Amino acid sequence: MTTPATLAGPDGRGIFALFPPSGYVAHSEVVAPEQVPPPYHGLLVHGHHMTVTVEAHHKDKVDVKILDQRRGTDAYARKILLVTQKARRVVQFGLVRIHLQFCSPAVREEI
Repeated sequence: MTTPATLAGPDGRGIFALFPPSGYVAHSEVVAPEQVPPPYHGLLVHGHHMTVTVEAHHKDKVDVKILDQRRGTDAYARKILLVTQKARRVVQFGLVRIHLQFCSPAVREEI
């Protein structure tokens, strides 16, 4: 399967624009995986489930707190916090967008 050019890379401005106000992001840049230093490399540069990776790093289960979400026919996006269960500490803020056309019907239903 080939990925359309519009989906080939991250679109930081586009995903932040889904959750106004987006002006709090004054600057962003794409960083090559090999340039991400530890411990962030292990947390961010992988093909695993992000929640499981964060739980392993913090040695605690995390809850996903949905702050906002957008649903469309082609995509689902949400703004989240990952919060440790024991200390109730926020360990990650995230924006997630899933392009539903690349998901099976069963996965789309779960989302």
